[in-house]
Amino acid sequence: MNAPSGIGEKGSARKFFTKTNIALLLIGVLSLATYQFTVRLDVDDAGPFPLTILIQVVLFLAAAWVVAYGKSNRGVLFIIVGFAILFRFTVLFPAPQLSSDVYRYVWDGRVQAAGINPYRYIPAAPELEHLRDATIYPNINRAAYAPTIYPPAAQIIFLLATRISETVTCMKAVMMGFDLISFWLILQLIAAAGLPRERLLLFAWHPLVVWEFAGNGHVDAAMIFFVLLALWCRWRGKDGWTGVALGLAALVKLYPVVLFPALYRRWNWKMPAAMAATIVGGYSPYVRAGTRVLGFLPGYTKEEGLANGQRFFLLVAARRLFHAPGLPVAAFAAAAALAMLALAVRALWRTERAPASSLAPAFAIAATFTLLLSPEYTWYLSWLIPFTCFVPFFPVAVFTAAAFYMNQTPLQDPGGLRWGINLCLYIPFAIFSIFLLWKKRRTDGSAQETSLESETLAQ
Repeated sequence: MNAPSGIGEKGSARKFFTKTNIALLLIGVLSLATYQFTVRLDVDDAGPFPLTILIQVVLFLAAAWVVAYGKSNRGVLFIIVGFAILFRFTVLFPAPQLSSDVYRYVWDGRVQAAGINPYRYIPAAPELEHLRDATIYPNINRAAYAPTIYPPAAQIIFLLATRISETVTCMKAVMMGFDLISFWLILQLIAAAGLPRERLLLFAWHPLVVWEFAGNGHVDAAMIFFVLLALWCRWRGKDGWTGVALGLAALVKLYPVVLFPALYRRWNWKMPAAMAATIVGGYSPYVRAGTRVLGFLPGYTKEEGLANGQRFFLLVAARRLFHAPGLPVAAFAAAAALAMLALAVRALWRTERAPASSLAPAFAIAATFTLLLSPEYTWYLSWLIPFTCFVPFFPVAVFTAAAFYMNQTPLQDPGGLRWGINLCLYIPFAIFSIFLLWKKRRTDGSAQETSLESETLAQ
């Protein structure tokens, strides 16, 4: 006998409008309103702008809590993806508010389209005068002295994007495209880890991700896509394609190469060979620039305090704690190298217990490298955020969200206030992380004891 008309629809509506879905809908609407309000604000306004970013961070953490403790249902993922897309389109069309890097992307694409090696000249060089305009060129940062810093895969992306349109909006849309495609890869890796797919929210709704990719158009979105692709290929047992994907990630931002030990399978030559071939092939069109193919990287290390150690929070902390302002950068570099080596050895010699066994070692390496680097620019933290979806470690989600907010406040200025920000970020993160790791180890130990007791009783 058929159900009376309307009963099925009412039942479906009740299944959709659960407490979890209603809470996410409410948070999503409020978040969307803050994004629409924020794009109308002046980023230099020390009052409203940081406040709206704080509200977005709080709403994001509230949504993460709802997903973690609410009941799962079919509508949750639909809500997460739907609002994630709305957030991104809201910040896509206005001019970038937090960074001008995207103007350099468009410029590099234009230079290449003119048949010129982007590593040869600074934007202010007389040889490039005929390419200047009133929209892109005046907004390029370091135009008077810095050649491009971006590796070959990034340059190819810039070239292809500008063949569609030499506009900031087009470049931002391309980066948003990489960002959205990453959703699918994250969902695949979440499934591989045996976790609820709703954890996608930790990436899709993260304010740092929304603003830095769709809002500012940072090329890190492409790097994250290739990192996720490498992890997915590794999970699927495609060693050659794992090497290609990791090589492309390194050709976008260089530092993803540190993930090699986590993705390499011992005594397998396909992955390293494919990675090496990809990197060599990527640089080959630009080798005529000679040593200039490294771009502004040497100058960047000096300008950003990497050469003198002022960028590294742990080194600055050691200098202050031990009253040793002359503590050399080499000492910190050696300690950092030992820490990374230990993680690399552990990753290389781990036992493969599951197809997704590379996820946790990759996260450990990425997190350690990033924390040792202690970057000032928060988009360098963005590659940690996808890992929080399939390697449950909530402190990273809180840390990246807090770092994003604090870097939009007047306190982000360099000097003593920067030291204060880092203290407020790293110390609570360290305490929270140590507590959770201790709790997890204790829980795992209790579970093992219970398992042994059960086996003994069974015998």
